[in-house]
Amino acid sequence: MGIISGREVEVPKEIQSLLENDEKVLHSFEQASITGKIGGAESIYVSNKRVFLLKPTALGLRRNVEDYRYVDMANVYMKKGITRSDIGIKMRFRSDNVSIVHIPKEAATEIVKTIQAGIEGKLETKEQVSNKSETDITSNSDDILEQIRKLSELKKDGILTEEEFEGKKKQLLEKL
Repeated sequence: MGIISGREVEVPKEIQSLLENDEKVLHSFEQASITGKIGGAESIYVSNKRVFLLKPTALGLRRNVEDYRYVDMANVYMKKGITRSDIGIKMRFRSDNVSIVHIPKEAATEIVKTIQAGIEGKLETKEQVSNKSETDITSNSDDILEQIRKLSELKKDGILTEEEFEGKKKQLLEKL
């Protein structure tokens, strides 16, 4: 990878400073610079909430950051080449479409899958994962408590002995 096909890069400070608390960059690639762009190549940074493009200007002395949220995207597509691919994003609401060219072919495939998942609302933030875990724990706790109540009824009805009840209760409580 590199000059011919593009390369993976570190996330620069100007992108890191724009990230929200529960946002994480999932992909970061620079386009191939075989075209001889003066001042550097464009880069793409794909997070769990949006896509950033970093575009050098003024002979590389300045860099413009473009930020595109998944909710504003209609579709994503890829044009595959031998060693590199081009990625295009069709935007909603009369915005110009977005494109970045000369990305490593394998990386472009993963980037397109991630962007598609973002458009479909299938990418989770840390907060959503945390809330989901808390919900799972709460519902699991409720299920276990309900099972203990049912065992208690079986004990009251004489179906379970005290020892059987205590043994089953202990097993269920260990799952909490």
